[in-house]
Amino acid sequence: MAQLLGWVRWLPSELLLEHPSLPAAGAFASALLVRPEVDVQRLLAVAERSRRERPELWMPHVEAVVEVTRSLAIERGDVGAAVVLARRAVAAAAAGADSLSVGVLAILAHALFFAGELDESRQVAVQAVERPDAPDRPEGYVVSLGLLALLNAEQGRAEAAEVWARQAISFARTSFHADSWRVSLAHRGLALACAATGRLQEAEREALRGESLRRSPQPTVGHAHALLVLAQVPPRAITARARRRRPQPRAKGDWGVSRSGAAPCARGEGRAGSRRRPSECRKRSRCRAAQRGRARGAAVPSGRLSRREIGARL
Repeated sequence: MAQLLGWVRWLPSELLLEHPSLPAAGAFASALLVRPEVDVQRLLAVAERSRRERPELWMPHVEAVVEVTRSLAIERGDVGAAVVLARRAVAAAAAGADSLSVGVLAILAHALFFAGELDESRQVAVQAVERPDAPDRPEGYVVSLGLLALLNAEQGRAEAAEVWARQAISFARTSFHADSWRVSLAHRGLALACAATGRLQEAEREALRGESLRRSPQPTVGHAHALLVLAQVPPRAITARARRRRPQPRAKGDWGVSRSGAAPCARGEGRAGSRRRPSECRKRSRCRAAQRGRARGAAVPSGRLSRREIGARL
């Protein structure tokens, strides 16, 4: 996608007007890569100019790509408008661009989920995954599977959520999409399912993975939701991990006590006879306390909030 954007950026505008699929595809790639809004709108403007000046070149697949790109862009703020535009993209794909149907259905289901239309989101996602060509469209297929996992998890069906989530994650790995934002939905669904069934360590790991995959330079509704999921994972998982990292008791007779019976820090000397100042001992103690605080998800030293605290406040 980045290579496509590079080509589109250097092509003359006259050539882009003669081939409207190029600016449309460039705008879609920019939206997927969460590039600045101005880049997306610039390419969409070129595509719209081509529609006005070269209407005979405007095909249904170009219409579907343009509408779904607008849906992706507006989803950063107005999910209601994203739903309207995604419906237009589905209609355009049905009119003559059937190869795009899996992707546009997935994006419609995605927008419906964030608009709160959970039942319709489920119906559209099922429609996408049940298409015969769905596995051949890995981007839309992974999104739809992940949405089904997230929908089941949020509606209290943990077992079904885990099945959908693991299917999405497995398919994403085999199709080289394991590091894409699309699989973040599946990781979030699996996190909620694991938390509901008491597997808190796995829940924490999946929630962190889902949040990291959804980060972007621009604020998005998806990243805000990932933070909310992270906040829902019980903090006992982090507490247990911190407990396991505590130093284990030393073997009998190896407690670092000097011959006089005083501890090294109290006498200012170490196990091998080297001297250690009391101030150094206090400094080490403060460092250990700070590490334990970070392990529990506390605020970082500069006063900023942790991701878990941001999600809790959202």
